[in-house]
Amino acid sequence: MTRPGSVARNVLSNWLTIPISVAYGLIITPIIVRALDTELYGVWSFLNGLLMYSDLLYIGLGSALIKYVAQYRTNNDQAGTNRLISVVTGIYGILGLACFVVMAAISTVIPHAFAEPLSAEAARAASATCLLLGAQLFFVFIGSAFSGLICGYDRWDLVNVVNISTIALRFIAIPLILATGRDPLFRLALMTASVAAIQTLMLAAIAYRLVPQLSVRPVRCRRDELAMLYGFGVPSFFIMFAVRLVSFSDTTIIGIMLGASSVALYALPLQLMEYARQAVSGFTSVLLPHLTELSTRGELAALRASYLSATRIACFLTAWLGATLMTLGPAFLNRWVGDAFGAPAQWVLIFLAVAAFGQVLTIHGPLGFYQAMHLVSFPAKVLMLEALANLGLSIWLAPRLGIPGVALATALPAVFISAVVLPSYLCRKLDLPIWTLIAASVFPGALMFAANAAVLYLSGLVITGRSYPAIATRASFSLPIAALVFLTMFPASERRALWDLLAVVGKTAPRPA
Repeated sequence: MTRPGSVARNVLSNWLTIPISVAYGLIITPIIVRALDTELYGVWSFLNGLLMYSDLLYIGLGSALIKYVAQYRTNNDQAGTNRLISVVTGIYGILGLACFVVMAAISTVIPHAFAEPLSAEAARAASATCLLLGAQLFFVFIGSAFSGLICGYDRWDLVNVVNISTIALRFIAIPLILATGRDPLFRLALMTASVAAIQTLMLAAIAYRLVPQLSVRPVRCRRDELAMLYGFGVPSFFIMFAVRLVSFSDTTIIGIMLGASSVALYALPLQLMEYARQAVSGFTSVLLPHLTELSTRGELAALRASYLSATRIACFLTAWLGATLMTLGPAFLNRWVGDAFGAPAQWVLIFLAVAAFGQVLTIHGPLGFYQAMHLVSFPAKVLMLEALANLGLSIWLAPRLGIPGVALATALPAVFISAVVLPSYLCRKLDLPIWTLIAASVFPGALMFAANAAVLYLSGLVITGRSYPAIATRASFSLPIAALVFLTMFPASERRALWDLLAVVGKTAPRPA
């Protein structure tokens, strides 16, 4: 990959944000639960669940903004950038205002939406919280415009700095605000809305500092601009919708067909695999601005090299993490949440690991290439087919095989539909032989998967303890395997890039030849 410093900076900031977010959730949730009591926490969870539907309103516009900002930047078209950000900010402002109006409208009926009537105090707090969360949505939409601009300038790290800063702010403010005083739910909502406003101001300040000639002003959207943005954004939206349908429909089907206890047995291994996917996405999600530059300049050879490199790295990471979770996940679950969870998770983790390897070849690795080269429509159709096949197979296999059947229903379409069709499709567009992709990029990942799984399985025959140190010791055996595969199967340019990445975090070492 070119521009290793930029990629390393963005990837490391993504990888830093993920564990910080997870740790924040694990620590702060019990504090909120204790401060609000069961009734108010139920109201808080219910209202925040409603906010999740606002993501659908983006309809892929975020990806379109990043892509076209990068394209205008490549062409040194500052006027085009200013026009684009003004149009998108206007659209986001309308969407945010609409969300606020809707939340204000339902604030009076929210207290009556629950099966059991709320107390008078909880009803008042629920209505006020609904209004404040509507304001929060407005700020989030406006902030998304500035974060998209910053990412289009290939500075994901700056956006992640803002995200980490606001996490730290909430981490400090929530215990202080909830420690004393009345109306804890109202104060919590007021604090989160205020932090959203602060986050928007921070993103705007960074955007104007990063782009001194930036000008955002009210403009009237033209039909051709909407066609350009949504013509790109809608297929991207369907890709992400298909991914979410694959990832999150399983628990719904399990709950309906197998019961709540089976949901718990499936949700925890699924959560572990989602963390692995986030780690891989932390690398692949930052590539769109650079790929757009290459596509805009018509550098097909550079795009081919980038595709081989990105796929090789993504497959390697997925194989490493997938084999580790598949082998050690049951032991970790037994230790973390109890003996009842580890054994049922074994086949779930195996099938989800296979599915993850197929998905990295079809969506998590190539998504930026689809978007940069305007090839989103066909992958969207294939991935929707995969999602529907997954849904149908889950319904059929759940009563026959239980929760492993649902995981198998995820793996089969990922491998035998999307992974068969989409890599060859993108290879044709890049004028790249499919066997070159398999030999240069897929094979190192497959080797890593098999070798790591074998070594970790054999380590369990020697280290039989179930403590966290025992699990960590077994996990450490994957490191020399990863190093060996990396040094023997990766080209010298990527080995040098690894040292560049390590240098970003202050490591020093002589570069290998």
